[in-house]
Amino acid sequence: MVDNTSGGQDVNKHDAHMGDLINFKASVFGSIVIPLSFLSVWSVIWTTVYHAGVGLTFNAGTTLITVLGTVLSLLLGFRTNSAYDRYWEGRKLWSNLQIQVRNLSRLLTLGIKTNNAEEVLERKRALLLLQAYAISIKHYLRDEYGTDYNDYNGLLCFKVEDERAIPFEIMFQIQGFVYNAKSEDRIDVCHQAQVLGLCSGLVEILTNFERVRNTPIPLAYEIHLRHILFLYLLSLPFQIAASQAWFTIPIVILASFTMLGIESIGGEIENPFGYDLNDLNSDEFCAVIRKEVNFISEREQVYNNIAGWTKLYATVIGAEGEEDFYEESGNLKPSMAKDDGKQGARVSLELARRSAERRHSSELSKRNSARLSESTKSSRPTLQTVEEVKDPVIKVYKN
Repeated sequence: MVDNTSGGQDVNKHDAHMGDLINFKASVFGSIVIPLSFLSVWSVIWTTVYHAGVGLTFNAGTTLITVLGTVLSLLLGFRTNSAYDRYWEGRKLWSNLQIQVRNLSRLLTLGIKTNNAEEVLERKRALLLLQAYAISIKHYLRDEYGTDYNDYNGLLCFKVEDERAIPFEIMFQIQGFVYNAKSEDRIDVCHQAQVLGLCSGLVEILTNFERVRNTPIPLAYEIHLRHILFLYLLSLPFQIAASQAWFTIPIVILASFTMLGIESIGGEIENPFGYDLNDLNSDEFCAVIRKEVNFISEREQVYNNIAGWTKLYATVIGAEGEEDFYEESGNLKPSMAKDDGKQGARVSLELARRSAERRHSSELSKRNSARLSESTKSSRPTLQTVEEVKDPVIKVYKN
């Protein structure tokens, strides 16, 4: 078994401090030390030759520095920006995956009915497969095929036919579970459409992950950038030796360290799905998804019995007599507090009905009195019926 449960850095937990100046673990220094050493020796040799008085002199001016420097700055800027765009796109895709998994786990828990223990077990297996899907994407992006990884333990409940296509097989199993529930009339058409839409969204996210991983910057662009970069750094001593004297050596070393580092950072972050400290912490993302789905799975009995964890209290604006429904302590009377999941609705409707009756009666009495007074003068008495009184507006609040 391969242990893949622990990631590199904690997500969003790194604080910049002065210690980073000597932190070479996440630095690109190791990848540029060889070309940097070569350019340093190169600058020492030619600077020494120029100032040793061996009869070899050169002064190419600063024209080449200006021309190549401008072009190089544009190429390096584009290289770094395109690499960071890929890094940020990868992070957004992990966020989208978390959103889809959260929504799908909620719908699988609440949208599919269970009538026996076997059906409850099937739903739990579907939620386990949902966790396995996120983990399979992580390994798929790292070109790690097969199920011989300990973060798969207890999640896969079927035999994998193709070890290179585990995410697709998992999604096939989840959709098969949904279709089976529909055939048994345990999920309505509306919820089925939502679940299948979320499954399609998960497959689309996987495709976008593949696009980021499998579409690096064109090789011709990368090669040309490196050619120009080394041409610029190799020609630098010839450009500044006459004016900077022995300061040419540290200037070339500093310029080489800066430009080689920028170019190397682009290559470091353009594929952010590996194990490097500069990569996205995919292990942490998968751990968060597992924790959330497990939380939903463990509390599904609570969600299916809403009356057990919430109470609905209704307040009718302008109504009187609400105390008829409550004890002096403020709790519902036993007759109104049956734990059948409908007590809150009964309270609301009853309060609304009583308030409406009182308002009907009051308004009808006032209008009939006014009509009676007018009819006494005109000798044409008429009374208004209840149907003629417009229903009052009743507002019900959930506390």
